[in-house]
Amino acid sequence: MLLLCVVRPLAGWCAQWGMAAGIRERAVIALFGIRGIGSLFYLAYALGTHGFGVPAEELWPWWRSWC
Repeated sequence: MLLLCVVRPLAGWCAQWGMAAGIRERAVIALFGIRGIGSLFYLAYALGTHGFGVPAEELWPWWRSWC
């Protein structure tokens, strides 16, 4: 748990040192990683192009607290 919850995000945060990204962008990239960001992108793309019968508000309720 320590590796996943502390070490990995901290390493991701440090790897972005000197980037022009803001604090929110750096935090999301550090927490989710590049594969996690890709998964969120493909989920958003699928929701935008095809209807799955599930409202986006049910799939993305946690996202509103980050925005």
